Amino acid sequence: MIFKRFIVSPSVTLFAIPMGLIGLGLNGLHYAHFLNWSDFLPKAILIYGFALLFIVAVPYFWQIIQEVFRQKSTSGSSLLLQEWQHPFQISLFPSITLTFMLFFLALWQLQWWRGWLFWGYLITLILHSGLFLVMINRWIFDIQIELTHLKPTWFILLSGNFVAVISGLSLLPSSWHELLWFYLSASLLIWLVLVFSLFYQLIFIQQMPSKMRPTLFIFLAPPSLGTVASLLLFPNEQPSLMAWFFYSFATLMLLIWLFAIAHFRKSELSITSWAYVYPLAAYGLAGQYMAESLQASIVWAWSGAIFLIALALVILLSVHSHPYKAS
Repeated sequence: MIFKRFIVSPSVTLFAIPMGLIGLGLNGLHYAHFLNWSDFLPKAILIYGFALLFIVAVPYFWQIIQEVFRQKSTSGSSLLLQEWQHPFQISLFPSITLTFMLFFLALWQLQWWRGWLFWGYLITLILHSGLFLVMINRWIFDIQIELTHLKPTWFILLSGNFVAVISGLSLLPSSWHELLWFYLSASLLIWLVLVFSLFYQLIFIQQMPSKMRPTLFIFLAPPSLGTVASLLLFPNEQPSLMAWFFYSFATLMLLIWLFAIAHFRKSELSITSWAYVYPLAAYGLAGQYMAESLQASIVWAWSGAIFLIALALVILLSVHSHPYKAS
């Protein structure tokens, strides 16, 4: 029934599901390899994420292609146009390119079809770069977008830039790695602006509605992924000041939201519940890389296990909700 809803009602919102599952699978795969454990379960999660990505992406792109050929792309009934003009759903478009970058990185980690992964990743990176520039210009020059439209989902765009760095270090030739500094720097600059703006809005202007509170956990994603990107760019050094800055901020946000857990419990389970999964997976992965860099394997083992168990519980709860219902 759920799969049928994916096909009948495709939406960019649904990409949060495979994005979270593939992120969790990569987290578990890295954890299992470090401890020399069996990687059967992480691989199973990744394959399940791949299947859901196919189920979500094919109907979505097929409906867009149909609209283009029917010359409805400029009409109000166009799926793409409706979601692009929506002040909330426009922030979810980067989840498409982000999920595909994670998909190619996961295939690389699994050593599947490495011969063609470069081209798939390069096309995705180009699309994401274009989307990044278009959306930044849209936010700056579109008079219909106001401060009250700013949501944590806007961080997905910046998370994609950090994922571009992390995956690019594996999927791009070494002579291209200097290019990845652009994505790290651009994300850092825009992230700082959005963080201060969103905090200002949440404190002084408008609180987050109850049903949207799970998206606050997306605060964790950019700094967590920035931690991993910083550590991977300097693989033979102790954590840099930038890595500590990113990881400390992500930890602060996690503590704030855990302290306010009663407010999150009031949120009903829906598609927004998947907003817990990917940020927590990113933070858990950042902790693994930090502990690995500091050679603190015991800390890593305990923290990794805690986050994997927590993520499994979140996913089980989200699956038993109605994930195809957009909030």
